[in-house]
Amino acid sequence: MKGEGTGFGMVMRDENGAFLRAATRWEKDCWPPEIAEMKAVEFGLRQLEMSGHGRAIVEMDCRGVATALQKTNQTRLEGWLVIRDLQAEAQRLDTISWSFIKRAGNNSAHIMAHTPCNWKTQEIWESRPPIFLLYVLAKERKPKCLQN
Repeated sequence: MKGEGTGFGMVMRDENGAFLRAATRWEKDCWPPEIAEMKAVEFGLRQLEMSGHGRAIVEMDCRGVATALQKTNQTRLEGWLVIRDLQAEAQRLDTISWSFIKRAGNNSAHIMAHTPCNWKTQEIWESRPPIFLLYVLAKERKPKCLQN
């Protein structure tokens, strides 16, 4: 429910756009949208590391956070220390690039972010997506990074 916490969601795909992993997480704290997006990126990086994949294009629908992550110098964005920590965490992986994408371009992650509102926990799906996500994955275009 609105005002009762923050949900995070992520979907990992391979270079062909095939499903690899999805995860949701619910935290009781409420944050402003940009801080919540930073926390979601942190959650996604942990999932990436846990899965054993070291290369990724991280797409997000918060232009301010995507832009700040692409910069190497201090930003005026609230939470710039978190941005710096995320950049440092990403350096432990092989290759990470940050990309802004409109929400309509990645409905699956948006749905995953709203799913934990029902469970108030963390859930991870590997190899097979959750049934409620199948239709969206089938209809969704290939991720921006995979388009020719």
